[in-house]
Amino acid sequence: MEFQITVTVNHGNIAFSFTTDTKGSNLESGFKAIKKLVPIANKFVDGAEVRTIPANPVGSLQTNKKARRGKAETSLIIQKVEELLLPDYFSKPKSTGDVRSELHSRTGISFQSRKVSQALGALALRGKLGRTGSKEKQDFRYFNP
Repeated sequence: MEFQITVTVNHGNIAFSFTTDTKGSNLESGFKAIKKLVPIANKFVDGAEVRTIPANPVGSLQTNKKARRGKAETSLIIQKVEELLLPDYFSKPKSTGDVRSELHSRTGISFQSRKVSQALGALALRGKLGRTGSKEKQDFRYFNP
């Protein structure tokens, strides 16, 4: 039985994928195609949902703002909170849900609630946000310290 392997390379909110065999016979050409597509893709990614298949079907390009992003998602949330919300948004205590909704309205990205919570906790540990509430009740509120 011959297996196919899907190789996915993430670049920001863009995921590039191509398939190869178990020997990886087209890895080099797949990565070269992705390298050529990155500048083109960056022109399209301005909050738009893009799905492109290049003329040479070595790979495909898609953006998916709801895709799972793991650790990178928490880092992105921290970055967005620092850029967009820290100066004035936290004048009154805000819940994780409040922050998640505000991030969605300002960025158009639907972040996972648990990732927003992780990011806010990290900012509180760094002293950039104050935190009130209890872990048992899971009702933390975040504010400017």
